[in-house]
Amino acid sequence: LALPQYPTPQATDFLWTIVLALVTAVVVFGVMTLGRRTRDVVAKRPYLFHPAAALLVGVIAVMFAAMTGQSANAVLFSGQEEMSETVTAASTLTLATLGLLLLAKAVAWGISMGAARGGQTFPALFLGVVGGLLAAHLPGFAETPAIGVLCGAACVSVLRLPLSSIILALIITQAGAGVAPLIIVGVAVAYLATLLLVD
Repeated sequence: LALPQYPTPQATDFLWTIVLALVTAVVVFGVMTLGRRTRDVVAKRPYLFHPAAALLVGVIAVMFAAMTGQSANAVLFSGQEEMSETVTAASTLTLATLGLLLLAKAVAWGISMGAARGGQTFPALFLGVVGGLLAAHLPGFAETPAIGVLCGAACVSVLRLPLSSIILALIITQAGAGVAPLIIVGVAVAYLATLLLVD
């Protein structure tokens, strides 16, 4: 991602990091729960519910596009290609559009996990990017650390691999050493919260 360098973390960055890492863990847990419940429903009548789930995801994507004027691709696909496009267009997107994208992607991803095949890493990272763009509007929290922290937190909430999640978030942001301590704290908090949620 083409994010500006962030050389020195501030005290407010750490406070927002802890709060948002906890929120991210809860949101991702909700998405994973939706995926498990969808899988249980689809397993009962797969020939009926597989197409129904695909249709529902399509409807969510079309509704998002119709309501925002944005492409449905961000909702339909993994988010790997759309991450950079979303960050580049962030200055033209309203908070309502970002919030709707976060909600639509989370619900579509949860349904897709339960009714189809697909990876978990890139959708989680995409949610982290969108959540980071939203969090960048909080007082005292810049875009670069916000995206880095939420990418790491979302990733570890899915994979439960702290070191891998830190590395992925650092590679994606490429924002310098100033973001690294925040990502580490965010990943640690989200990881511990995820362990508490799943137990």
